[in-house]
Amino acid sequence: MKKYKIRFNLGRGENYLKWKVTSPNGAVNYYEPNKVCLHMENCKLVNQKGSAQKIFDGANKTVCAWIESETVTIFTPSNIGQGIKVTFNPRVQPNWVCDGEIVDKGRFDVLYTYESGVYQIRSASLDGMEEIEDMDNLVDSVIEKIKDDIKYGDLTAIDELLRFVPKENLIGYLPEEI
Repeated sequence: MKKYKIRFNLGRGENYLKWKVTSPNGAVNYYEPNKVCLHMENCKLVNQKGSAQKIFDGANKTVCAWIESETVTIFTPSNIGQGIKVTFNPRVQPNWVCDGEIVDKGRFDVLYTYESGVYQIRSASLDGMEEIEDMDNLVDSVIEKIKDDIKYGDLTAIDELLRFVPKENLIGYLPEEI
């Protein structure tokens, strides 16, 4: 199964310092980090260790790391609680790092971007409120995006999103008369 490929673009030009998202069909989109957040599911951290080590040793930067993800949802940032930062900077450390640990090839159920950073959702606190607040913010942002898409007549993303909802939930949402 082909996956999305996500990385922070450091190449000079009009897309400098933007999130680059390459879809499984090869389409490429760039996103302003202060205008959108990327919600990624079923992720893997990819690192070409040899290239990263050369950069660490002083060579010029080249693309050597990215995130692979089964899904990418774009939403507007709104009071997102920051989780545990996942970083990659081969000038400092030639590996992906999370919470002080090397996590090359690490797999995460969910990662999200906030500005130029990548975050793992924090473990739920004892009462689970942090996770609930993150989900509430995500749902609110998705609802706002759906409203905008409907307003402008673009139902493509909504159609794709609904195909991931279990059939029973879709049927349960409809009025009984149907």
